Amino acid sequence: MTMLENNLLKILGVHDREDTFTNLLAFCFNNSDKFQNLFIKFISNNSLKLNSTAKAYTRISTSKSGVPDLIITCKDNHSDTLIILENKLKADEGKDQTDKYGSNECRDDLVKRFRLNSDHLKTHCYFLTLFPDQRPANETFTPVTYENLIIELNLFSGEKNELVRQLTDNLIELLTLFYDQGRLQPEDIVLEKLEDSEGMDGGFLYFTNLLNSLNLPQTLKPKEFSKNSKTGRRYYLTQLIKPNWAPEEIKASNRGLDYKSFDPSKHFNIHIEPQFSPLNNRFDIFLHFETNPYLPVKEARQYLDPIKYKEYLEIRSNFSEKIKLADIKEFRVGGRSNQIGKAIIDIGGKNLSQAQGCLKNTISNIAHAVDKIIEK
Repeated sequence: MTMLENNLLKILGVHDREDTFTNLLAFCFNNSDKFQNLFIKFISNNSLKLNSTAKAYTRISTSKSGVPDLIITCKDNHSDTLIILENKLKADEGKDQTDKYGSNECRDDLVKRFRLNSDHLKTHCYFLTLFPDQRPANETFTPVTYENLIIELNLFSGEKNELVRQLTDNLIELLTLFYDQGRLQPEDIVLEKLEDSEGMDGGFLYFTNLLNSLNLPQTLKPKEFSKNSKTGRRYYLTQLIKPNWAPEEIKASNRGLDYKSFDPSKHFNIHIEPQFSPLNNRFDIFLHFETNPYLPVKEARQYLDPIKYKEYLEIRSNFSEKIKLADIKEFRVGGRSNQIGKAIIDIGGKNLSQAQGCLKNTISNIAHAVDKIIEK
């Protein structure tokens, strides 16, 4: 019997959906005084206390600011409370999401919707995420993690509502499995930790922790992490970029990019992109050379000055030739579009220290070759 065999959320196939978690939190909040007190204590770090009028609402539409995941309101004789919570199970925040939700316009819409006292109102914004290092774009939002919620939920006892008990137990199971899978341990067989997807894809958390553990130079730390899926193939990736590998971006204008300002000598982006695919059971360490910001070939040909774009392609080709001459161990030059080449790392059977060593050596060798070319 696996850990999640009797988990209702897993049985229904909704165990990794943001709406499921938002609905669960709202239901437990509205149907259990104990959970309500626990949750408010958790998100506010014990700085907020709400009365019995507190109620949670999911996905409330605003006029122009979008749809925040969870809204909590509370009315009081002295002042009303409005809590806006953005719930993130995925790695990425939507464009301008927290900026919109944290705006005065969003707050005013919600005040009107719930008939709150705008003259005596305390507004609090929280960003609830699975990933400990993820931060909201808007600093109005206080980041809180599900990892800390587990601590509070493990103290949750004596609840009379049977459904609330079941849902919180199921939530604890999912979160515990996720964080256990993402934790680095010396005895780990890395491939097993990365490819296990029984719960909420803790393999991705393991990938981020693994790449962050490589003790690379500060200027070559992973920039951002993401996961994608092509034709059913799940894979994880990150990018490693030094400042002089991507000197400048093409200037922006009111209508988008100012293509006429394109300068092939400085509007480029060189980066190392480690990827892991559970299907292939290996790491592919790509080296990319592309315009900055990235433009698909069709767009570049259509909008960039033909002479300047030709010069860019020559610079890119010369870079590729020099990488080939560098003769980087286990690195093959070639590929389409923005790819200069890649190294393949087989991690089958490797423990944590062995996998860390292979990844660090390969990435360092590629970075050293790039540095020598750029510095010349």
